[in-house]
Amino acid sequence: MKKWRTLGPRLLAFLALYLDDLLFAAAGVCFTVSAGLAFGASAALAAAGVCLLGYGVLVGRARNRR
Repeated sequence: MKKWRTLGPRLLAFLALYLDDLLFAAAGVCFTVSAGLAFGASAALAAAGVCLLGYGVLVGRARNRR
């Protein structure tokens, strides 16, 4: 029974991190699609590159905060 009590907070922290990443990825997709619709394919590719760069920086900073 004690095992389940310690699993709860760890599972909740993992889910919060996963959902945060999923929200960031969905925002990048929406930003890329809207840039493509408004300005064309080259703007969509540029927006996708910026979103991937931002996500890489975010993940890199998160790994250093252990």
